Amino acid sequence: MKKLIRFLPPILTDLYFFYIKKNFFSGNYTSWQSAAEKCIGYDSEIIFKKVKQATLLVKKGQAVYERDSVIFDSIQYSLPLLSSLLLAASKNNGHLSLVDFGGSLGSSYFQNKKFLNELNSVKWNIIEQKHFVEFGQNELQTNELKFYKQIEDCFQYEKPDLLLLSNALQYIENSYEVLEKLLQYNFYYIFFDMLTLSDKSDDQIVIQNVSKKIYNASYPCWIFSSNHFKQKMEQNYVLLEEYDTKIKVVLNREYLQYRSFLFKKKTI
Repeated sequence: MKKLIRFLPPILTDLYFFYIKKNFFSGNYTSWQSAAEKCIGYDSEIIFKKVKQATLLVKKGQAVYERDSVIFDSIQYSLPLLSSLLLAASKNNGHLSLVDFGGSLGSSYFQNKKFLNELNSVKWNIIEQKHFVEFGQNELQTNELKFYKQIEDCFQYEKPDLLLLSNALQYIENSYEVLEKLLQYNFYYIFFDMLTLSDKSDDQIVIQNVSKKIYNASYPCWIFSSNHFKQKMEQNYVLLEEYDTKIKVVLNREYLQYRSFLFKKKTI
């Protein structure tokens, strides 16, 4: 089917996405709770086991790259993310210190390890759910890669100047409250990778359904209003760059675009 899509006329491609893939994002819910009641969440033990197994294969050199438990035979780089990491390091004499909020078991860290090895030092601090942190601390943690349950625990040992939210913020119920707390740590740079945004004036709550080829799961998700999101960030930060990820999804017969953003702290 994927090979066939490459050769379909545009109108047939649209039909494929609208009618076959339309449940990737679904609904428009009035509350997070009403959406969550219809979902199979990310804290599923089955999903966690798949992520663990895939990450260990990467660690042992038996796989090249992992993302959301899926193994790839080549690294799928996010050049906007990589360039932002290197920019932050260049401003600190080749030293990179960051918080990877919702960073799973280090997908982005292992993804970019080849380039991180060229830096003078790396402090990659992941904030995650309890079971991810416990496994990470026992099986993956090094002098470079650390796992914490709370961001305040991290700041007892490190003072990171870059905050990375990679496809994470939109899956948190009180997302803007969490973001407000993170902003209190005065990161110099903040990078959002793979945000789901729309041109509507209000944020929307939908359900994201994961392909069963990956794992059987669905979870509530925010579709942020682009204007609302930018206004929130631009109170204290300057937008350095906005990236088009070229990845589209469908919600209610409309295409939505994943976008990435790099912000820098305003200086007086």
